[in-house]
Amino acid sequence: MILPLLLAKKKIPVPAEFGSEVFMQMPKAPQIAVIVSSYQRSRHLRRSLLSIAHQHDVAGQMEVVVADDGSTDGTEQVVQTFADSAPFPVYFTSHRHEGFQLARSRNEGVRASRAPYLLFVDGDCILPPDHGNSSQMPAARRCHGRGLYSSRQGNVGCDC
Repeated sequence: MILPLLLAKKKIPVPAEFGSEVFMQMPKAPQIAVIVSSYQRSRHLRRSLLSIAHQHDVAGQMEVVVADDGSTDGTEQVVQTFADSAPFPVYFTSHRHEGFQLARSRNEGVRASRAPYLLFVDGDCILPPDHGNSSQMPAARRCHGRGLYSSRQGNVGCDC
């Protein structure tokens, strides 16, 4: 299940004089998707999402996908509340919990993303404000399609 939370709430009324065909320019695709894995830790997830929202120099370049492993603790509501005020697209993926399936959750998150670069983050991580800035894009580009990782110290590299 993939829910495009931010996009679903943006309904634009079309005046009758425009008729039924209205062409709108779609926003530029984000450059990086932050895929946040989560299971049954909605309080931690809320803090992690807030730290993502406070990233510097990422306007229009980022999207967030919360890849949930079937939580029943209100995680979806936390993500919906966050999406209502987030300055970037937020998506939520989930499935029925059938044991620990982190890889499945992340794969669903990847399928829901549109960005060419992926940053995987656990739902209890608090990111420093400059963690996702554009200065890390050169490191991401050097990965040539491999995974991008970041360490607790803020180092960015390729998952070779």
